[in-house]
Amino acid sequence: MIKSAILIRAEPGFDPTDAGVAIRKLRVARGWTLKALAERSGISLSMLSRIENGQCGVSIHRAHTLAKAFDITAADLLTQMSGSAPPVTPASRFQGWRSFTPAGTGKHVGQGHADFEQLCSDFLHRQIVGSLVEIKARSLAEHGPMLAHPGERFVFVIQGPVVFATVGFEDLVLNAGDSLQFDSSILHAFFKSGNQDGRLLLIASAARAEAHPGEQALNRAEPGNIPG
Repeated sequence: MIKSAILIRAEPGFDPTDAGVAIRKLRVARGWTLKALAERSGISLSMLSRIENGQCGVSIHRAHTLAKAFDITAADLLTQMSGSAPPVTPASRFQGWRSFTPAGTGKHVGQGHADFEQLCSDFLHRQIVGSLVEIKARSLAEHGPMLAHPGERFVFVIQGPVVFATVGFEDLVLNAGDSLQFDSSILHAFFKSGNQDGRLLLIASAARAEAHPGEQALNRAEPGNIPG
């Protein structure tokens, strides 16, 4: 039976040049050398040099790793990498904050397989990120490579059914009103079941300290032949 290789991919939306400039500014603002950032983040000196020079994109995993090294939230760093934004302050300095999004006014980010309406994004230093997600993919093939991120995800199905696919488990069909929480460092994907619309409330945590390192290739076997 043929197995297809699934890669953890960098999510679209970050111009390598903007990302590199943002990371360099954050590093220089702290008075760090490239070597110092490499030691704090665990990312190789050569890779950091390529990133800062716009020669290499930044995956979601590396964004979480760098955010932790800079003592800012992943949301802060993603905002910095997505374009021009003011320098961020370490999240540990903020207390007693709140954020509000009127209905239908969230920031929309399209990723091909789904449309994300980011909620409560006016405060950049939050530790969790909420989104309303409209699922567009109708199959795993249409979704493309499975994704993996540090941290955890909580999902509440607003409209379904929606299929949750992971490596090592049978596909799980979620109906309206169902909820799911999972370790998002495992390869996973959401897609619609049939032609009905699929909508989710997705809540993502900041990266866990013990999150699995590295971008790696794994195989997803055909049903009934999934490796242990």
